[in-house]
Amino acid sequence: MLVNIDLKPNKILRHLAFLQEPWNIFGIKFAPILLPFEERLSTLIIAIWTYTILFLAFFASTTLIYMTLMTNYWWISLAYCSWIFYDKDTMNVGGRSGWIRDKMRNWIFWKYFVRYFPIRLVKTANLDAKKNYVIGSHPHGICSAGAFGAFGTEGAGFGNKYPGISPYLHTLDMNCLGPLHREWILGLGCCSSSKKSVQHVLSRPGGAASVLVVGGAAESLYSEQGRIRLVLKHRKGFIKMAIRNGADLVPSFSFGETEIYSQVSNTEGTFLRNFQEIVKQLIGVAPCFFIGRGIIQYSFGLMPKANPIYVVVGSPIKVERNEKPSNEEIDELHLKYMKELEFLYETHKSKFGNKHVKIEFV
Repeated sequence: MLVNIDLKPNKILRHLAFLQEPWNIFGIKFAPILLPFEERLSTLIIAIWTYTILFLAFFASTTLIYMTLMTNYWWISLAYCSWIFYDKDTMNVGGRSGWIRDKMRNWIFWKYFVRYFPIRLVKTANLDAKKNYVIGSHPHGICSAGAFGAFGTEGAGFGNKYPGISPYLHTLDMNCLGPLHREWILGLGCCSSSKKSVQHVLSRPGGAASVLVVGGAAESLYSEQGRIRLVLKHRKGFIKMAIRNGADLVPSFSFGETEIYSQVSNTEGTFLRNFQEIVKQLIGVAPCFFIGRGIIQYSFGLMPKANPIYVVVGSPIKVERNEKPSNEEIDELHLKYMKELEFLYETHKSKFGNKHVKIEFV
């Protein structure tokens, strides 16, 4: 007896629908068995990026020490360490330039990086390619994924939206010195957040933008879902640099940045928060204890959650050049910047964020 089986594509998909849904085992939510190839590739790219940031410099340093002390390949370690010493000032001159920067910023790798969340760059005003800018990026979150995707790469199409503008994402010196880690960071044109580095970028004849995650490591401690707290009240160094170089200020806000990780509760005054503050004072980086997701499950892990991030770039604030600005001039412009940032946030929070959450400055 023959059995008539309907093999129409739609019928097959209905039979396999359960394979396209997340499933739970002992309270752990696993990714669907059947996922589009591009989605799996995006997840893999994010996994590589995450573990590279967290562990590459440590393992590279450990390997160099091992090679020096325990093998006959000490000369490789010596040669590479000599290269780092010789090349150390690259982080203060805008990172790598020319075709290296162009090629690395346009890697297809970054298209899948921004696709994962996804990250969207939202333009609200034009930037004149004849001028230089200081773009303030807020908030820092745990890993500044929005700032990295939007400004550190071409994954979100910065060059198409702002033709003639070259963004330079500034980061901690330690990120520019860690073995192997430094090579891809500098290759993207990322550079140190030091005064010397920012000055070098802003001294260009035009079309350069220093992108500073103003809140820095201190702000990562305030990263929590459902609340926006920015370390900005007493951060005025970037204002002074903008005035000294006549670079217009541009506020930007990454909606969703604080939603890609859940941070372990670290209320001020607790043992954990005091420990984090002490470590930050010693090494410049606050150790955050966070929960993300894994490669094949959504419940816990080190990878960021796939929540949308909208990087909204505001209108430029006109800045008059003054090589020796007074404290009053700095304070006035700082207050204006804070108001413009708050206006940008309030204008777009209903569309991209939570309309009930107010911005807080600390």
